[in-house]
Amino acid sequence: MNHTIKKLPKSSLEISLTITAEELEKFVPTAIEELSKEVKIEGFRPGKVPKEILAQNLGGEIKIYERAAEKAIWQFYAEILNKESISEIGSPHFNILKIAPKNPVEVKITVPVLPEVIKLADWKKIKIPAKKVEVADEEIDKTIREVQKMQTVEKMVNREAKKEDKILIDMDMSLDGVPLEGGQAKNHAVYLNEPYYIPGLVEKLIGAKKDEAREFKLSFPKEHYQKNIAGKDVDFKIKTLDVFELAAPEIDDEFAQKLGQKSLAELKQLLKDNMAAEAGAKEKERQEMAILEELVKNSQFEDIPDVLINHEVEKMVAEYKNQIAQHGLNFEEYLLSIKKSANDIRLDFTAKAVERVKASLIIRKLAEQEKIEISDKEVADEIEKELNLYKDSNEAQSQIRRPEYVGYVQGFLTNRKVLDFLREKCVK
Repeated sequence: MNHTIKKLPKSSLEISLTITAEELEKFVPTAIEELSKEVKIEGFRPGKVPKEILAQNLGGEIKIYERAAEKAIWQFYAEILNKESISEIGSPHFNILKIAPKNPVEVKITVPVLPEVIKLADWKKIKIPAKKVEVADEEIDKTIREVQKMQTVEKMVNREAKKEDKILIDMDMSLDGVPLEGGQAKNHAVYLNEPYYIPGLVEKLIGAKKDEAREFKLSFPKEHYQKNIAGKDVDFKIKTLDVFELAAPEIDDEFAQKLGQKSLAELKQLLKDNMAAEAGAKEKERQEMAILEELVKNSQFEDIPDVLINHEVEKMVAEYKNQIAQHGLNFEEYLLSIKKSANDIRLDFTAKAVERVKASLIIRKLAEQEKIEISDKEVADEIEKELNLYKDSNEAQSQIRRPEYVGYVQGFLTNRKVLDFLREKCVK
């Protein structure tokens, strides 16, 4: 087997491979066995058809050699990747130029590969100012009020709705007599003591009683995401279904004890510690993003293959869908509301996807340059930690135990160690 390698545009390689006749013959028995299982020939058991009989039924001996060549190419291709340390990032394309029984096989293989960082920016010149992490008392009080709301007891009452109540309504919105798309809501809960995204709606509902209908107009905010109604007067038809009195617990030591703390002071301290840890994690992430942004801006790269960009775009779309779902929204309905298609979103993400790919290439390059490595013990410890974390999920345990998961963990830990290295050196 002989081969040569030529670089192509867009971070692709062309491998010219020649397989000798002798090498090809070694794959013929396996090709015969496979093909004889696929072709039913009367009088012979699957996998036991003689070469001559099989060739007659396939339309010629060349079919056997084509299968043998396919298997040989895949094996020698894998050997070349390993020998030349080639990082493929997509499926190869095989173009067989020459094939005949008892003759060498000539094939050209094109494959997208990981692009190189031509010039890595000097991280020693990057200085990112650290921001002080603080948690204000107002933030703690706000969180406690949110917990208080979750502990609130609701009681249906037969009276006019007060400012402290919750009401359940059916709502229909229209503009110039035409129902608004997505403007209908059934059994919709409105807390009258909280701001609503449509200014003035809460005030219109105070005093409403069960089964009462009200009609009125309200102006939507000019910055509303639905441009067709932003800043316009919208007609509302509201029917009040029920009124609920809300009984919230007092925020005191007893309230804290129900949450597993000895006192309100201890609850506040616990929340402060947790919020400070969360804010600290966000600040670390901000520092890392700022460092990577500087490195990407001042480094030079080979052309980024489309397959890498497309893969990153799909990851970003998946993340975006998850964010939308966490807000209780349907992704397809959200797209309709902002008048965009899924392809529009992908296009919007493309530039950012290129930056994320470049950041990944930089992290890889830095790990190599600074000799940042992950030991087998570190990988094993991380996998053991995840197995314990998901000990009640057989599906998760199965995924974690897959051999390829080791590579994922090694990559994750390497990225983490490189980012820690950069923060230590570049944040002041």
